[in-house]
Amino acid sequence: MTLRPEGLFLHSINAAPMTIIEENKEHIESQPSSTTPEGASDAAADARPDENQEAEEDIDSYTREELIEILRRKVNAGSVRASVDLVREIEDAYAELRKAREQQQREEWQQDAPFRYQPDALDDTFQELLRTFREKLKEERKRFLEQLEKNYEVKKGIVERLKELAASSEFTPAHVREFRQLREQWHHTGPVPRRVREKIEQSYRFYVAALFKMQDQYFDLMKTDKAANLRIKRELLEQLQQLPAVQDPFRLRAEFRRIMEEWQHCGPVPNEHAEEIRTAFQEVKERITQQLDTLWDDLRRKEAETEARRRAIIERIEALTQPYPTRRDWENAVNEVRALVAEFHQPGPLSPKQRRQLRAALKEALDQFYGLRRQFFAAKDEESEKIARELRKKYIQRIEELTREENMKGARKIMSELVEKCEREIRRKDISPPVRARLRKELKEAKEAFLKKWADYQAKLELVEEENYKKKKAFLADLRKQVETGIDDPAAFLKKTLQQWRKLGFVPRARKKEVEEELREIIMPLMEQMGGEEGFETVRTRLLLETMPREELMDRRKKINAEIAHLANEKNKLETNLEMFGDLGGKLVENYRERVARLEEKLNILRNEQTIIKELLD
Repeated sequence: MTLRPEGLFLHSINAAPMTIIEENKEHIESQPSSTTPEGASDAAADARPDENQEAEEDIDSYTREELIEILRRKVNAGSVRASVDLVREIEDAYAELRKAREQQQREEWQQDAPFRYQPDALDDTFQELLRTFREKLKEERKRFLEQLEKNYEVKKGIVERLKELAASSEFTPAHVREFRQLREQWHHTGPVPRRVREKIEQSYRFYVAALFKMQDQYFDLMKTDKAANLRIKRELLEQLQQLPAVQDPFRLRAEFRRIMEEWQHCGPVPNEHAEEIRTAFQEVKERITQQLDTLWDDLRRKEAETEARRRAIIERIEALTQPYPTRRDWENAVNEVRALVAEFHQPGPLSPKQRRQLRAALKEALDQFYGLRRQFFAAKDEESEKIARELRKKYIQRIEELTREENMKGARKIMSELVEKCEREIRRKDISPPVRARLRKELKEAKEAFLKKWADYQAKLELVEEENYKKKKAFLADLRKQVETGIDDPAAFLKKTLQQWRKLGFVPRARKKEVEEELREIIMPLMEQMGGEEGFETVRTRLLLETMPREELMDRRKKINAEIAHLANEKNKLETNLEMFGDLGGKLVENYRERVARLEEKLNILRNEQTIIKELLD
């Protein structure tokens, strides 16, 4: 074959899809035209000669324009797969013409530069048509291969379903119908790829053979099933004949319905016994129906008796519905009503309608009785409301006032004491349960509102303490410089320093030790200059107290006295517990001892301060 110039690419198209098409042609042509899928019909068309094909003509005698025109017709045709061989011939013929034109250009070339073929518009048109033909061919091949894969998926699903049917434990009429439909679907589905054709057809034939065998066995078993159905129905007839001995209409009806359902679910019997079984069944059925009617009549009579008894009980409850002068009378009446209600609920036959009506009448009578009882206890509720108002005013309103205060220092402890006292009085007072629940709810809401305000206060206090910390750090830095330069009058300087330090306020608890240690480090040399046998804390306390006004000292003494009394009382309680349980040992006793030691330390500090205040005031 003559080599083609660069740019003619038809022979370089991947031939694998076309090979698959050719491999499946024989099977495609064997499919009926009415049931062949789209891809298969196209493949069959490839196998038939094209009526417009110019294969019989001498392509080599055509000009380039004629070759292009033939190629354009093939490109614009509905299917291009049938024209592959013709287009290849057109491509070879055009390549020869192009080669001759190239030789002519070479002979006419008169320039010094190397010769290079100059394509014209026909060459471009031919190459564009070839590219279009190749794209359409690829697309058709792609569609055909996709159709083969789709057919394979359909047939694979058919085989899978046949496999499931073959693996089923029983073969039913529904299976027979589905088996017939699956075989129809298989025969109306087109070809599959050759690589899987033999395998899937073998699987199909295997499961079809197995299912045909199961189908034959099914028809054989039908005869056996009819004989078994005959035996079952005779057993059911025997059970029906024993039912008249049952005197409970509900049980009789339930058993009758059960047997009827089993009878309906039981299949057919042999034809020679069908009339016999049907006649016997109808006779027993009519006899049981008559017995059920008799039993229902007797049940309705008993229902009427039960209804009369319960209505008499309701009338007795209505007679008890009257005002009673004392609580004891009401308690006796309530006990009698409860006994009547228990008697009312004693078992007895009733229809659903009668049961609903009697329950409604009982509820109405009880509502009237307990309505009068609620009126009697209204005075008790009013008294409970009065007590609740007093407690609300005494405790809850006080907590609300604490919540509205801006400076909440010490308010947390007061609030806790108020809550504890209020809880004690709520438990001790004679208050009705609804009022008690409402009062506790209000107390809880007041407490939660206070705690929310307390949290906001603490957050603001933390910001202030953080700012005080920064101020104290700056003050300490300045104080360190002053001490390093030398102080003439340490006592006066320390009083002034501690007074300023006190005015700077509190710092965060986590940083208190830090600034206190730094202050102590700075002023310790000055205290050593002052002399004296008192310790650092005592000297510092004395200097701080000396800077306070007399009125403030007197207030401070009152607070210290109260705190000493409180701590001493707490310490005495702990020591009493230690005397009683000290010999037992354990973590609880060790905890008590630690708390006593801490309280003793606090008491010593407060008593020392109390002594200094007394000296200053005297």
